[in-house]
Amino acid sequence: LGMRDFEQKTTLTSVGVGSAIPGVLMFEREPGIVLPARKKLFLGSLFTRIPTDFNAIDYVKVTQDVTKASPQTETLAKLENTLNFTTAVANVRTIATFIRASKQLLQDFKGLTAFIDASLGYAVKLEEEEQLLIGDNSGDNLNGLLTQASAFNTALLVANDGWEYADQIGRTIQQIEVANEIDASFVVLPPAIWWSIRLQKN
Repeated sequence: LGMRDFEQKTTLTSVGVGSAIPGVLMFEREPGIVLPARKKLFLGSLFTRIPTDFNAIDYVKVTQDVTKASPQTETLAKLENTLNFTTAVANVRTIATFIRASKQLLQDFKGLTAFIDASLGYAVKLEEEEQLLIGDNSGDNLNGLLTQASAFNTALLVANDGWEYADQIGRTIQQIEVANEIDASFVVLPPAIWWSIRLQKN
């Protein structure tokens, strides 16, 4: 037997996921920073946005609309309507946040700058969505949809029919239409209720 038959062999094994071997294997790193899981925000996109340079917007709204008219018989008095208006003020609110970071850090790490911008923008939109939905109109809070909403008339639900969530939504839209309000154009639901409706089976 020759000496080469007795040469020592070294078996290379993985050091660990993401580990480097100095002088042999280098790290493989995805560029940038992976965003954490964040829920989809949509409520703000349902409203018309009009820029303003003022801190308050005055507007006129109708408090009593025209409601009466009838076929007219000659010589008889016509029905008289009354229109009443009032002025109101909508204060412009500011939603903001910030994070401390040195100028040198942001210049040296462009990916970090993009991540911070995206994160702060998400925080503002998240607060905006909550304000649009449940803002209580106190202090610097917006006047949210739920704050201004009329209570649902539970008498519209018939217990004997075994009503489901979809029935409640339908009866809510019925209540809006009977009150001669603007037609409902969207419905805001918790995910659990939305998926209960989608997965309902006969």
